[in-house]
Amino acid sequence: MAATPLFWRDVCGDGARWVPGGRSGGARRVSGLPAGTVVDSAVLTLNVAADGGTAEGPRLLRAATTGWSESTVSWNSRPATTGGAIADLGAIADGQTVQMPVTSVVTGNGTYGFVLVADSTDQLVVHSRGAANGPALVVTYRAP
Repeated sequence: MAATPLFWRDVCGDGARWVPGGRSGGARRVSGLPAGTVVDSAVLTLNVAADGGTAEGPRLLRAATTGWSESTVSWNSRPATTGGAIADLGAIADGQTVQMPVTSVVTGNGTYGFVLVADSTDQLVVHSRGAANGPALVVTYRAP
């Protein structure tokens, strides 16, 4: 099993919090998997702040590009999305750990980008990369 850290960047300009119609995204390079590896599962985990739940969670989509940088991405330069929702989250409780299967996207070594798109009228607050319980992408695999 390989565990890879993930950065999560809010492109709404409000820390790790996003508001109706907002979006946040993260990208991670998966590397070091042996040639011919079979990915059994890939799970993106986000940890919601103690007061950060939402009545209707966002949709998780794939970012159309991954060439953006955490330090330079902004609302105006945010990545577009591609394809349908990978996950459509419902109500999320304060302090909840949210795990989203992304095995259909993460199939081996490469750079993968994800975007959360808010559809609700409230906000969701998740811990970002700098937090001890920040987001994670965990890949479980079988060597050839």
